[in-house]
Amino acid sequence: MSYAANIPPQLDFSKRGMCAALNMAEDEFTDAYRNKEIAPPDSVRLREPRWSVMALGQEIKKRTPAHLVGLEALNYQLEALARAERAEGWRHD
Repeated sequence: MSYAANIPPQLDFSKRGMCAALNMAEDEFTDAYRNKEIAPPDSVRLREPRWSVMALGQEIKKRTPAHLVGLEALNYQLEALARAERAEGWRHD
């Protein structure tokens, strides 16, 4: 199966994917969202809030530790994105 066949046509993430990417428990995420530390969702699909890949990227970037620079920062961000994709159940064959 191809890579494209396993990814939804609309690249967005649920609360589950956001929690995984940001290393947050669901209640921590909810508190951060209520305190406006997390951007509001870009859309709602199937009655579930969804964040675009761009919004997720911005949240990851905000939370990238300041001591990481260059390739270390990029690696941290890519690992966060990979966690979100796994949480969403996307497979890369």
